Amino acid sequence: MKLHCSWMVVLATLCVAPLCFAMEPVSESDKLGSLPGQPHVSFQQFGGYVTIDEKQGRALFYYFVEAVTDPTASKPLVLWLTGGPGCSSLGGGAFMEHGPFRPRGNTLLRNKHSWNREANMLYVESPAGVGFSYSRNKSFYDDINDEVTARDNLAFLEGWFMKFPKYRNRELFITGESYAGHYVPQLAQLVINSGKNFNLKGILIGNPLLEFDTDMNAQGDFFWSHGLISDSTHALLTSTCNYSQIMRWVYNISESLSPECYEVYNKSAGEIGGSVDPFDVLGDKCLSSVRNTTPNISAFIQGTFFNAWKLCPSYNKLENQAVSIASLSLSVTMQTQSWMMILAAVCAALVHFCSSAVESHSAQADQISSLPGQPRVSFQQFSGYITIDEKQDRSFFYYFVEAENDTTALKPLVVWFSGGPGCSSVGAQHGPFRPSGDILLTNKYSWNREANMLYPESPAGTGFSYSANTSFYTNLNDEITARDNLVFLKNWFIKFPQYKNSELFIAGESYAGHFVPQLAQLILESSVKFNLKGILMGNPLMDFDTNYNSVPHFYWSHGLISDSTYNLFSSKCNYSRMNREQTSGSLSPACLAVRSQYSQEVGDSVDRFDVTLNSCLPSVDPQPQVTENVDVCIGDEVNKYFNREDVQKSLHARLVGVANWSMCSGALRYNIKDKEITMIPVMGSLVKSGIRTFVYSGDQDSVIPLFGTRTLVDGLAKKLRLNTTVPYRNWFEGEQVGGWTQVYGDILSFATVRGGSHTVPGTQPVFKAKITFLNLNYRTSSRGSFHWETTNLNR
Repeated sequence: MKLHCSWMVVLATLCVAPLCFAMEPVSESDKLGSLPGQPHVSFQQFGGYVTIDEKQGRALFYYFVEAVTDPTASKPLVLWLTGGPGCSSLGGGAFMEHGPFRPRGNTLLRNKHSWNREANMLYVESPAGVGFSYSRNKSFYDDINDEVTARDNLAFLEGWFMKFPKYRNRELFITGESYAGHYVPQLAQLVINSGKNFNLKGILIGNPLLEFDTDMNAQGDFFWSHGLISDSTHALLTSTCNYSQIMRWVYNISESLSPECYEVYNKSAGEIGGSVDPFDVLGDKCLSSVRNTTPNISAFIQGTFFNAWKLCPSYNKLENQAVSIASLSLSVTMQTQSWMMILAAVCAALVHFCSSAVESHSAQADQISSLPGQPRVSFQQFSGYITIDEKQDRSFFYYFVEAENDTTALKPLVVWFSGGPGCSSVGAQHGPFRPSGDILLTNKYSWNREANMLYPESPAGTGFSYSANTSFYTNLNDEITARDNLVFLKNWFIKFPQYKNSELFIAGESYAGHFVPQLAQLILESSVKFNLKGILMGNPLMDFDTNYNSVPHFYWSHGLISDSTYNLFSSKCNYSRMNREQTSGSLSPACLAVRSQYSQEVGDSVDRFDVTLNSCLPSVDPQPQVTENVDVCIGDEVNKYFNREDVQKSLHARLVGVANWSMCSGALRYNIKDKEITMIPVMGSLVKSGIRTFVYSGDQDSVIPLFGTRTLVDGLAKKLRLNTTVPYRNWFEGEQVGGWTQVYGDILSFATVRGGSHTVPGTQPVFKAKITFLNLNYRTSSRGSFHWETTNLNR
């Protein structure tokens, strides 16, 4: 049950307690008490703003009325967009057509045919500049088009669902009229193409503009068939100048009108006159709009579409609109029509948004009091499930640890993905604890010393994440995983809105060389309002051929194979070809011979993720340690710990469709051909978009060796024409060389980690603590070498 607290209650609570963990949803601050002259009603109303572009100061105004009966159970959500372009859905849709009220003098009358009798109705004034919607950057109004409007409408929906999460999975219908014949299908298409997890069921368009020539030329026939123009004028529209040519000029699509068309235009305008409502030629026209009009087509079109709040403002005169907005405290000055006053009251009823720094009730339910065997800590931990697809019953398990200090202020949010695909991020190497027998030891190099760390188990079927529909596991691929990861983030931010504006870094290793850039790209393409600053990838699979063909060179250079075997990879069968054939289940004789020879030389007793590290021997207890910080059997310890019932209970975790938690899932049938999708173009796009990109390689990894990774990063820098800002040279940890690095254009960085494995944070703990700063600064030492230093992440 959600706990709603008013601002006064919250403030009072803050006086006696450090935190108020249960507070009203964001939507509560937009609730309207009662509009002036409104009769008593049983349903709730809301009105307010959804920010579209915080930097440009652009926001769309909305009016939302819940269904009269059963609003939160079975009734659909209907989004209404009025046309124009530039006409208000608040005035045109809600208060003139199918909203719950109609203005009459100083009162509001109930509309017995209101659509909210059967649906939850959402009216948005779009694009910015319409009604109460605005852009502080007035130049925005000079360059609005369908693409911009569609993107803003999608951003509006995303932001609105953040305010009203209980409607996110409701059946959604996008509706509208007139020019919304563009808005509605374009928004629906964008919803589908962007992979948004909206439950879009249909669209409804009334009298829509679908195809300019066909729709406009039909007007001539309509005028003629309804007696508004003569046969001769109709003939001119057919033979000399059609109506679409005239309307292009009227709408300023064409700069001039030919003499022949101008003659037809004047003749038809003279016959139609200025006293007919072109929207309903049988209905009476409001006399106030008849005054001072001239009997021509442009007059009644402009009089209809561009009236002085304005019902339909003209974009080139938006600087004269009578709405002044400052920090959502609204002062509205407008003409004294009674229904305009009602609209002003909608804005006057708004209060400031509730602080998102206080956790939602759902986040509080996921809080971990203490894990079994855990030492005392000062930071908070959370874990639980985020629904990805309610119908398919698909959910991701996550583990979240706040930074030790400044959790909601200065520290960034780092989302970590492990590879596989199908390996658990919860069992990663840089969390706050390490299992040891029945207890947890503090990890003094934990990344949450410098960041808020979020570990989702992705895709579904990994760790505690699940899909009740197990057929999902048989058809997994990169595209599905990226979409689900985006849905996870969006829904996680609903639980933890205080982190929505935190600097976001997406990180991971191994096959996360796909997960990380694909998610980052999807974030940028979908225009979600995440504060994405950079990506971080360790020993990543970025390009199948380059990465895999560097493996034999690593084997040879590290003494694992002979000269003759190395030459076979060059002359008979390279490593990428061998991998492809092995995946397909049919090795050619040449590749089979090479595989047999190198497998015999490399042997089975070397850890290919770190060829210098001892392998874990389960029969030996205790295991020898390579260094005091590396437990070669940590995987066994983690597996044992997460399969304890008391641990699963503390984590709010459950096993769905599997008997045990495992580090890497055996249930997934991932489309292994996706391994061959190169990530280089995606990374290039991210760099061009200003996303800081850092790639590092543990130099003892034979699975994704540093050679291929370094070549790929350098090649990408050349392709992007990035200058080298830090030439290739060593970096230091204290007085010791930590590895080698090169930086391109202060936005693309590569580094090796000396002694690092495929999972660098697990074998080089000093580096793993340092790398969490993500942004790197370089200074010349007295020896002329470079040291890594941490920098302010706000840079």
